[in-house]
Amino acid sequence: MEKKKKGNGIKKTILSEFKDFEITIPLLAQILFTEAVFIFAIVSLFEATFLPVFYIVVGITLLIMAYNNYTYYKKKYFNTACAVLSAIYAILAVYFIVSTIFKLF
Repeated sequence: MEKKKKGNGIKKTILSEFKDFEITIPLLAQILFTEAVFIFAIVSLFEATFLPVFYIVVGITLLIMAYNNYTYYKKKYFNTACAVLSAIYAILAVYFIVSTIFKLF
């Protein structure tokens, strides 16, 4: 019986470590993309060509925030708001990319 307890203890620690790793990845991604939003916001103030990149990064950040709110914080309505705002930023990014392509030709 002691061998089974030791084996179960090892499995529980591995699973608990994986659970912690699983939780930290989306939160770390949210932190990194939030920092990227600040960087591209400053860059797009001086160079207007970076505005579509800024919109794409904001859209991805909002999607990650919606995922984190739904899975970890159990907020349903803020999740919908983030998803809608992310779609709006994606449409704006596509609009600016298409408009710059037409300006080139």
